[in-house]
Amino acid sequence: MTSPAEPLANASPRDVPRTIASARPDAPALIGDGRTVTYGELDALGNRAAHAIQSLGLPDRSVISIMAGNSIDYVAVHFGAARTSHVLAHLSHRFTPKELEHALRLTGTRVFIGDGHAWPVYAGALPELAPRPRLLSMGGNAPSDADDFASLMAGRPETDPGIPVEAADPITILFTSGTTGLPKAAVASHRARIIASTAAAEDHPIAPDDVCAVTIPLCHAAGLYSWFTPIMVAGACAVILEHWDPVKFMEAAENHGLTTAFVVPTQMAMLFDHPDFDPNRVSTLRQFIYGGAAATEELLARAESALPGVRIVQAFGSTESSHVLSQQPEERALKPGTLGKPGPRIEVGVFTAPGVPAKPGEEGELCTRGDHLFDRYIGSDEDTKAYFKSGDGWGWTGDLATVDEDGVVTLIGRTKEVIISGGMNISPVELENSIEDHPAVAASAAFGMPDKKWGELPAAAVVLRDGVEATEDDILGHGADRIASFKRLRRIVFVDALPLTASGKIKRAQVKEDLAPLLSSE
Repeated sequence: MTSPAEPLANASPRDVPRTIASARPDAPALIGDGRTVTYGELDALGNRAAHAIQSLGLPDRSVISIMAGNSIDYVAVHFGAARTSHVLAHLSHRFTPKELEHALRLTGTRVFIGDGHAWPVYAGALPELAPRPRLLSMGGNAPSDADDFASLMAGRPETDPGIPVEAADPITILFTSGTTGLPKAAVASHRARIIASTAAAEDHPIAPDDVCAVTIPLCHAAGLYSWFTPIMVAGACAVILEHWDPVKFMEAAENHGLTTAFVVPTQMAMLFDHPDFDPNRVSTLRQFIYGGAAATEELLARAESALPGVRIVQAFGSTESSHVLSQQPEERALKPGTLGKPGPRIEVGVFTAPGVPAKPGEEGELCTRGDHLFDRYIGSDEDTKAYFKSGDGWGWTGDLATVDEDGVVTLIGRTKEVIISGGMNISPVELENSIEDHPAVAASAAFGMPDKKWGELPAAAVVLRDGVEATEDDILGHGADRIASFKRLRRIVFVDALPLTASGKIKRAQVKEDLAPLLSSE
């Protein structure tokens, strides 16, 4: 166990801009949309947004949903809603009309805030919506019955609206990645999200003089509470990029002196693969944090080679927990392939069954416990009970893992993605790692294909690098000597791209659904 953490400086994410502004009102908080916003201005902006939301006359704890790309306006809504009695639901800008309709209906959304990306999707969901939410526009070709949010904010007071909120009150609704079906809506409290955000700011770590690129969508736990809010907790500067683009990222580094960024492995690979990538353009970077999905050893080696002297830090969390832990490069060098261990604010364990901790090196399910966890899934008591199935406060993440004598965790895969062959569990991640350092492989997703004798046998979908060729036998032979014979891949299917969630995770369930019926092991 680690030593107890110091008390939190804030009781809620809504307090953070005010805390920093009281000491450093002129410090830059946000850069984006062609302007710079200081912490003093951000505090006032959040208050104006809160007054605008209050002017709608909604009942307490109404759900307001936002579907938009990263922007300063998004941040204003985030802090504004947190200063009211209402709950802000963050909807992925990659939602389909079906997923949007599901989210709005599930949450009982009363107000929908959208930008230009959202309105075509909303139009597709509209026929199924009843009752329909009130619409507020943050730009784009909005419906005629949508009010302009900027106009609603105009002239509102810059003072705190003074609405009391308890630490246990809900602040946010975030949606799971939807790797196994329609996304679930996870409700979390003010206390939960400030604990996780503070832990992230300490664990990464982030310093007040950091200039941090925000490239992960703010509608996701990783973008909002594992990265953006920790930046604010540290009193650093967030450079808001609407979406990921390697060229725009390099331009931001040159123009604003980026010192750190949080990316998913897919974004990391896109940066290094871009024909215009030049490490001199990102020479101000001192830390590069990756998370949201596993990174191959080959990709990490590329990162260390492309960015010499830059600390490559691994971060891990989930929608339900937000940030859980970070791993520094010194730890990775000592124990490559591991996930790391948590800081003093987060408790982590690996269990083979409720109440049965895994022995060192024994495979079990990764669990976490503490006030950083979410409260419940909306409309799904069964899923909530399954997450907290041991009844003792531990949240069961669905991730398979081991833990060693030093408390260092190694991630193996997802319980629901495990390939079961002849009663033996096979991790997709292990199979993917066995082939992803092949020079022709850009990405892969392992899954189980049906087999009459064994139930399932391992197969993989593979995306080849541009201009590089390989045969099925090439790939199968590459990883065959690295893993036990019963785990070896039997088939390779070459695809143009892999389906990804909005947070960059591979939808292995969809890969299996699409490809497994087409394969035969006989």
